[in-house]
Amino acid sequence: MKDSLYVKAILYTAFFSFLAHGFSWFDVAFNHDSLKVFQLDGNWQAYLGRFLIPAYLLFRGKIVAPLLVAFLSVLFLSLSVVLTVRLLDIKRTSSIILVSALFATCPVLTSLYSTYMSAADIQMLSLLFSVFAVCLIFDQRKYLIPVAIVFLAISIALYQAYAQVFLVLAFLRLIKDRADGGAPDNLWKNGAKTLICFVCGSLIYYLGWVIYVRIAFDSGISQLPSSGAYNSVDRISSLSLQTIPGLIKGTYFMFLKHVLRPEGMHSFFTGVVHFFLAAGSVYLLSTKIRSISSRIWIVLILLLMPLAANFVYILMGGVTHTLMYFSFIALFAGVVMSLEIGKADNPNVRHPRLNKGICVVMSALLLLLVWNNVVYANQVHVRKSLEARATLSVITRLVDRIEQAEGYVPRETEVVFVGNLDKSEVRQIREGYYARYVLGDYVNFSVTYHETIGDYFNYYLAYPIKVADRDTAVYFSQMPEVAEMPAFPSPGCAKMIGDKLVVKLSEYMKIMGSKEFHSSPMGD
Repeated sequence: MKDSLYVKAILYTAFFSFLAHGFSWFDVAFNHDSLKVFQLDGNWQAYLGRFLIPAYLLFRGKIVAPLLVAFLSVLFLSLSVVLTVRLLDIKRTSSIILVSALFATCPVLTSLYSTYMSAADIQMLSLLFSVFAVCLIFDQRKYLIPVAIVFLAISIALYQAYAQVFLVLAFLRLIKDRADGGAPDNLWKNGAKTLICFVCGSLIYYLGWVIYVRIAFDSGISQLPSSGAYNSVDRISSLSLQTIPGLIKGTYFMFLKHVLRPEGMHSFFTGVVHFFLAAGSVYLLSTKIRSISSRIWIVLILLLMPLAANFVYILMGGVTHTLMYFSFIALFAGVVMSLEIGKADNPNVRHPRLNKGICVVMSALLLLLVWNNVVYANQVHVRKSLEARATLSVITRLVDRIEQAEGYVPRETEVVFVGNLDKSEVRQIREGYYARYVLGDYVNFSVTYHETIGDYFNYYLAYPIKVADRDTAVYFSQMPEVAEMPAFPSPGCAKMIGDKLVVKLSEYMKIMGSKEFHSSPMGD
């Protein structure tokens, strides 16, 4: 019987994944960071702390083939769903459908498939290892604890944020055990095992990263090219006793902000739904857990849950984004778990009709969220496809300006781009897209920050061009002669200054970087 439920979980996950994201699996619309990692840069990923990605790429290959990446990511996600429903003892077919649908259609996967396709399968593999580690923790066989520590370390070495999923699912399992009448001694024992596994797995990961960097790059962590990058693990070194209290406060604030004002369609309405789902879950748990000591214990776990789900916010010094929030999605498994705990046929329920009504309403709200996620995902994927076509059209016109410039020699003349296409006269906001897309609300082209211009030419178009680096672009953007030039698409937007060709993309000439893109006021 259990095996058939697990097979259903895999099939449901695959179905909802295709319904939400299938369009992107057959559409080569690389943009933003996926332009930079069209041939995924394993060294840069290792610099950031994801040092097992180069090893994984030996298996998958560096070239990003969307359909292959989608197959692997759906496979890993499906297995993660199977392990999750097994961990939380979710048995009803309707409940398994809800978990599969909520995981498969979530905004994290929408961002991955639309903008970070090259990392979709890697992150889902990290998720799988993290969930597997939790399952091993709650297995009665003690010799599996070291195995769980190793798998958690591997998960972190692929993508650090999925360690948050490990803690969230472990907390949910502790709540489940208490609801089922588990002995307090076992709860403290499992809680201690969770903490030990998390600490040891994190330490093994960090030690492994230091050793890898020493061997592979003959360098120290602080000497890496990524040192100080907003998404590098070495930001941990900047933490201090003075900054941690503020970051902890920010962790809870960002958690509430994401829950009450989430990414996606109808953001305000979705936030209201989240509130009612949380309240309903607490009520259903309270109908099964009645002792004062148990309720205090559960309240303590719930108060720590935002910290567990968002502790990467602290490690990254307060800079996070959508890709780091799958732990928030894992909380929906807890909502579904509460539906099973508080179901009306439970003999311990005092008010079965009330519980039945609450379960029906909560199930309907969860299905509404799934549909909302599906519509949002398809809109984002279509939007990115249209942006790719618009970018090709604009860049083709830009190439014509470059080639017509007097004195320009292909492959030899260095080209300096100043300004930003999204600030140019050819920018036009697409009507009809009212969803809150955190990683690209204000973007209208595939190129975003400065380095992606060269990536677009080199990796997407395979056009021979020598693009000047950021420092050179900043230097020329401050020249009065450049300020007097007309901006694209006006004639004269490409002009030789000295031995370099300067191309002015917009009158606004600030050179945007990757960090500015991710920390934009319109994003997180």
